[in-house]
This record gives sequence, structure tokens and C-alpha cells, in this order.
Amino acid sequence: MNFRKHSFLWLILPAFAGIYALLGKVDLYKSRQQTEVVFRAEVLKDDEFRLYFTPKGVMDFSGHNQRINRVKGQPGMQDIVFELPPDKDISQLRIDIGFNNDPRQSKITLEKILFRKGALTKEVPLSELQPNVWCRVEGNDILLFSVNNTFDPFLVFDENAMKKFGKVYDSVAYRFWFALLFTAMFAGVMLVSDNKTQAALCASIAFCVFLLTFLLSQYIPLRHETVVTVDLQMKHKDEIYLFYVPHGAPGFTGTYMEKQEITGSDNLQRVRFAFPDSLDFNILRVDFGDNKENDDARLTKLQITGKRSLTLNEREITQVFDRYQTTYDSAAGIYHLTGDDPFLATTDVWVLGSSYRDSSYTLLRLAFALFFAISIYGLLLKATRRREEQHFYYYRAQIAVFVVVLILPVLDTIFDFKLITDSTENRIVSKKPELKSNNIIEYPKLYESYYNENFGLRNLLIRWGGHLKTSLFTTSANPDEVMIGKKKWMYFRGEGDNNVKDIRRENLLTQPQLEELAVRWHQRRLDLEARGMNYYLAYWPEKHSIYPQYLPDGAEVKDPSVPARFEQITRYCLEHEPSVRIVDSRKKLRDASEHVQVYLKNDTHWNEYGAFLSYQTLMQRIGEDVPDVLPVLEEKDFDIQWTDKPIGDLLGMMGMRKNRSFYESIPEFNLKNGPDSIEVVDALEYGHDAIRHRNLSCKNNLKAVVFRDSYSRAMIKFIDHNFSEVLYLWTIFDQGNVDKFGPNVVVEAYVERSHFFGMPERKRIFPKPE
Repeated sequence: MNFRKHSFLWLILPAFAGIYALLGKVDLYKSRQQTEVVFRAEVLKDDEFRLYFTPKGVMDFSGHNQRINRVKGQPGMQDIVFELPPDKDISQLRIDIGFNNDPRQSKITLEKILFRKGALTKEVPLSELQPNVWCRVEGNDILLFSVNNTFDPFLVFDENAMKKFGKVYDSVAYRFWFALLFTAMFAGVMLVSDNKTQAALCASIAFCVFLLTFLLSQYIPLRHETVVTVDLQMKHKDEIYLFYVPHGAPGFTGTYMEKQEITGSDNLQRVRFAFPDSLDFNILRVDFGDNKENDDARLTKLQITGKRSLTLNEREITQVFDRYQTTYDSAAGIYHLTGDDPFLATTDVWVLGSSYRDSSYTLLRLAFALFFAISIYGLLLKATRRREEQHFYYYRAQIAVFVVVLILPVLDTIFDFKLITDSTENRIVSKKPELKSNNIIEYPKLYESYYNENFGLRNLLIRWGGHLKTSLFTTSANPDEVMIGKKKWMYFRGEGDNNVKDIRRENLLTQPQLEELAVRWHQRRLDLEARGMNYYLAYWPEKHSIYPQYLPDGAEVKDPSVPARFEQITRYCLEHEPSVRIVDSRKKLRDASEHVQVYLKNDTHWNEYGAFLSYQTLMQRIGEDVPDVLPVLEEKDFDIQWTDKPIGDLLGMMGMRKNRSFYESIPEFNLKNGPDSIEVVDALEYGHDAIRHRNLSCKNNLKAVVFRDSYSRAMIKFIDHNFSEVLYLWTIFDQGNVDKFGPNVVVEAYVERSHFFGMPERKRIFPKPE
């Protein structure tokens, strides 16, 4: 070989090193295999281990990011295996041992800790785990003990351990082979090219195009379904409900529910439920329906297929799901339905493990990026030829791009590329018509109407149009629900423009409505006081009540001297029913808003700062009648961290949940002396949306019931501090639940736009849909 002629071959080694390093920045393979954390340990008593993890950018461990493994106690070593999601960049790990405040055992012996992914394994010494105050490491033993009658032992993986985890989680084997492939392609191109400089430049540009295309393709939203199939047998016709709780949702609601009708049969039937694959969930519930003729049910299999998949057999279902108003006959394999609302529920359906698929279709992305890069390489080579050829290839490239743009929607309609995002339109689009003998003449028009609303990539194009409209021109992509005001502040129009009408004072309460509400609340206070309970009513102000200066033109308050509905009822009660204790945090919020942001710009709610100030107002008012609830937390008790995030439900209404043009600073309050020891208590007996917290750190024995809506969600962490136990109910007032719980304090707390004003009481905000 003439090395002088082929001197470019000396570039292969640095080219390989450069490509290898670049590929390290690109996720080409990480989601193709699961990473496991394995604890080989001796656990003598039945116990529960939890592995918590945090994605990059998240500092605190939470129940949204955890894996649970219920361990059977036995002498000798056993492997406790946790499977981690492959589609998250994990920055921290923590292992929790045992049930909170329930010391099952005093010692666990660890033989080894492993990070494992396929054939790649890294061992972690116990010395690289940092214990908390409830445990201590001595050799291979983890000693567990109570502190001040509390028990919550856990160990955090230190920096050295996380470096080992990163080498396993971000497996580097694929990088070597991809780098070798690209280097070989580079060498081949150089060998067959006459102009080496030209070929090297074109190949380098094409490789950069490949990386850029592959990186950007992961942001194309994919439409998939998560499908839950249940094999069951019931003798009579009924309706089966599947409730699921996405991460961040408050609890079981009609919003996250699927319903299927079954026919009565002595044979097993397969019931299929489907919902968007984008909703990550752990909590699942299966309701057996409303037909009282069905005394028994048999459930033999539950299968979930989607981004995350599992299959539970009959025995595993009994292990994972708790039974409510049902009993299980293990010999016959039958559930006896004993109550009015029998169901099975679990707080972690994945507790026995699951498998993942690559939700971003990595191979498809690779193929597309390679095809695009090779095409660019060819076009670059052509473009460097004679001038008369340049125009020819330039125009041919334009025609090719134009044809591809034209046929892509048709191809998507035929083949369903799964690139369609969920629709953000506030209407139901036309369904595909059926060709029948009586509509042959009208069928072409019907199909045209259907196609106009369902052609390929339609929702994606609408989504992109909305992004451009909102980002470039600051105009709402969904003007029926969202208004964009000054300085990009967003406001919710409300159902039927209720909020706009409230701003303009067009929906004021009538005198009979004011009287009815005041009398009702006065009587409710008397009834509760007769039971030894204190009653308070709070209506949290809307964003436009605190920040009217940012409302868009045309939506301003017409006459500020005319009171809004909230002011109407407050003034009326002060004058006619002063015994009604109404909590009003408007002044505190308005004063604070002059120097700190207390509401979210891109959301209908306040931020934690606004929630904290309203918590102070509420607790100070309660403390006037119930001194034991004091002291109220103060701002100096917290470390407040501000983080920039592109989040907000109003962004979601416009289909732009992660639009980087709408970042805002989000405050997070963390107690300086550490969080309260909060125990989450089962509350399903109080309703689908009930939350029950017990504060093991609280020094009083007070109990409270809070009837709430979504506005109170950010206040829960603060209210918990002042009571030994709190029951949060996402319903309107329910005397039955109050009597069952037996609180000292009852609070009704709703947002200002609440439709409870002037409306008759109902049992639930989220009734089981018909």
C-alpha cells in the first residue's frame, strides 16, 4: 500500500476517538435494557424494602420515583432485586429498609450490592452507602433502631457509588461498536474518493447531521396506548371500572377512569381498557361494578402492555392488590363481593417487577438519522461538482422535499407512524363513516368531512402552529380556555367564560342566593359546634384578584367599585350572619405580591409561596378559637429554593407543556429542621379522592377535616404540621364523613371561581360517570 497516497488513514485513530466521545453525549442505547440494583442480603423477618431514585434536576426523593420489594423473611442469603426505568437520567439512589415506625427487625446482613445491566456488573461496597440516624453500618451488618419512638432507616448511595452506577446505567459497549462502524464508513469514503479533503468535509458534516437528527427526533411526541386486560368471570351483566392515578394526580377521579360493559357468563371474559401511554402511574384500582346480583367474581389474570408491561396471574393479583368490601376464597379462587362498592386497589402495581419497551423507538430514530445523513452527504458531494450540475441537483432536492412534505400526511394516514400528538381541540372530531346501502350518495361528503378532521399529522401540525403562534406572537393557541395577558401572564377563562364574567362583574349573586348561602353556613356551624367541632369557610382568591394589572386588554375589571361574588358573600355574612367564620387571604397575598411572585404565571393556581401565606391566614384564624393548633409556621422556618421550569396547566391546555419560551421560577419550601414525620393512612373508606395524613411529630392530638379542591393541594404540606391527623376530601361538605372521622376542626376551602356559589349541594365533585 502506498502510505503517502493514503496518508489520510493516519486520521482513523483520532477520528475513532472523537466519534466515541461524541456518542457518549447521545442516548443511542440506554433504553434498550433494564438496569437492576441487587442487594444480596439475609433478612430474617418479612419486611419491605424501597429503592428511591431521583431524575437529574430533581433534588428530593418522592413516592413518584420508587421501587418496592416485599421480602419474605428467611435464614440465608437472598437476592432483593429492583428494576430501574431505563428512560430516566438517574442522579441519586436511596434504599429504605422496613416499614415506617414499625421496626420489624434489628439487623440485616449484606453480602454484596450490585449494579447490573445485561452482562455488565459493578459491585458496590457497603462503605459507599451513607446511613441516617435510624441505622448504623458495622462490617457487613446494617443495625436498625428507633429514635424518639420513630423508625425510618435508609441509606443513600454516595458519589463513588453513583459513578459506578453511571458506568452501568449509561452502558458504553454500544459506543465502541457505533464508533467503529462510523470510522469504517469514514475510511471507506476516503478510499473511494478522488478529492480527499472534499470527501472528509462532507463526511464530517453528514456525521454532525446524523447526531443532530437523532437528538432532535426524541422530542417528536409519540402516540401510544397503555392497554390493561383483565380476565374475569361474573354471572350477570355488569360494568367494570378501571381507575388509575397518574403521577401528580390527587387520587382516584372520574378523569382517570375507563369503563367497560361485560355480559353475564359462567366462562372467563377478557375485558380491555386503554388510555394514553404518556400517563405514568403506580396506583391502580379495579371496581367490580354496581349489579347487586353479582355476589362472586373470579379474576385470573391482569396484563398491562405499553411503555411498561407486566402480567399478574391469579396468585400474584392477591399479593399485589388489597381487597375492599371483598373477601377471597383461595381454595375456590373466587372473590366474594360483600359491600356496595367492592373493588381491588394497589398503591404500586409494579411491585413484583415489570419490563420496558423503548418508548422512543430508538431503532427507527437511528434508521431515519442514518438515511438523512447519507442523503445530506450525497447532496453535499453533488453540490461541489461543476456549476452547471449544481443547479440541477439543487432543484431536484427542492422537488424531493416538496413531494415528501405532500405525501407524509397520506403515508401517516395509511401506516399510522405514531407521530400524532393528542388533540388539544375542545371538540370531538368526526368519526370514520360506514358505507351502507342507504348512504351511498352521501358517503363521499361524509368521508371528506372525516378526512379533513383526521388526516395524517393534523394534530402535530396544529401543535406546531400553536407553538409558533404563542411563542412568536404571544397569542393564545386555545383562546376558548386561555387568555395571555401582559408580560406573558396567562389566565383561565373558565367554563362558559365564568372567570371573565367574574372579572367583569357579570355573574353577581342575587339576594336570595346570598341569603340561602349565609343561612346554610350558619346552620352548618351550629350543627358542628353541637358536636364539639369548630367550622371555618375559606375561599382562595383567583389569580386575577391578586394580579389584575396583567390581564389582557378587553378583560379588565369594568368597575372596581362593584364587588365580585366573593366580596358579595363576605360582606353579606359580616352584616347578617357574623357567626360564619370566613377566612380571607386576599390582603396578605396582595401585599406580598408587590415584592414576591405568589401565583404561577402559566397555571391556574398559586405557587407554594401563595399557598404558604394563605395557610398562615387560615391557621391564625383557627388559632383564635383553638390555641393548641399554634404556633403557625413562619417563613424563617424554611429553606426556599427557586427553580426555573416550563410548567403549568394553562400551557397544557394549549398543548405546550414544555414550551421553553414560558419558563418561570417555581418556589419550593423545605423545613430547615427536616420534614415532619408524616404517615400516609389508608382513606379509601372516605371516598375515591380522600387523603389521610398522620403527623407523628405533632405535639397536639387535634384532628381536622379539610374539604378542598386543587387549590389546597399545595397547602397540604403546611396544614399537616399543625394537626396530629388530617383528612383531605376532594368533595363538597359531607356530614357522614365528618361524623365518621370525628375531627376537632372542619374547614371548607375552595377557589374563588368555585361553582358552589349559589348552587345546590351535591354529594361529589367527581361522581362515578354514567
